[in-house]
Amino acid sequence: MAKRAWIVAWGVCVIVGCAEQRKPEARGPNDGPPEGVESATKCRYESATATSSIEIASVVALDLPADKTLAALRCSGGPLQECAGALRDGAARGEVTYTLAVDPRGFVTDARPDETKLAPKITGCATEILRRIELPPPEKATTAKLTLRYGDRDDGGGRFAGATATPRTEILAGRSAAATGAVDAALGRLRGCYLLALEREAASKGLLEAELEIAADGSVTKHKVTQRGALLKETVACADVVLAAAAFPKPETAPLKLRVRVELKKIDAPR
Repeated sequence: MAKRAWIVAWGVCVIVGCAEQRKPEARGPNDGPPEGVESATKCRYESATATSSIEIASVVALDLPADKTLAALRCSGGPLQECAGALRDGAARGEVTYTLAVDPRGFVTDARPDETKLAPKITGCATEILRRIELPPPEKATTAKLTLRYGDRDDGGGRFAGATATPRTEILAGRSAAATGAVDAALGRLRGCYLLALEREAASKGLLEAELEIAADGSVTKHKVTQRGALLKETVACADVVLAAAAFPKPETAPLKLRVRVELKKIDAPR
């Protein structure tokens, strides 16, 4: 139960936007840890959607403990793997070596790739991820060399290519011309809740059902989310948080009561 609660908390943090609250990359010596850095670096060793594989080919870091450094880098294997997207040509195969600047707290303050045949889309994405990684604190500011090797997955691709979220909004009481648009604006995050669950259980699918009550100022005062089908409990809990935080315009009459149904389906990976 504790493990599931952690997964929900992490998934909600990622979907609702904890990572968006990070401080700018340039951090002073007296700054505390950047907000959201923990949620951004929780271990996700492998991606369920990426069509490419990734391997940490080598790490050279004389002033960092080798085992803990490698473990911290492997934690971000899934996000780094997804940088290759669905590229299936030579642009998604090859190696790239990064020079990482690490401050005394273990924060990667800069990540610069050497020349590579990998597509700029991949190296740019990987650079942004590496700049958010927290490594074991060295005794003093140092640098490290990291080589990543991208290739083809042995299974020919990810287990799925994405997901769809199809909404239907019904007004039960009150009046609002913008209610449907507000629900549509939250679909990206609801789909994100589902994608997190698909990485654990590829057979997950079903219908989310939510009853919401919106106050005169547009805030959600009551919310209850249930499901029909084979959705994981973590998906329902994540969706409940997303809808509770949804931004609704002020309704014409309040309270506004809505019933929202969102059908969630997996998009199979191309073979």
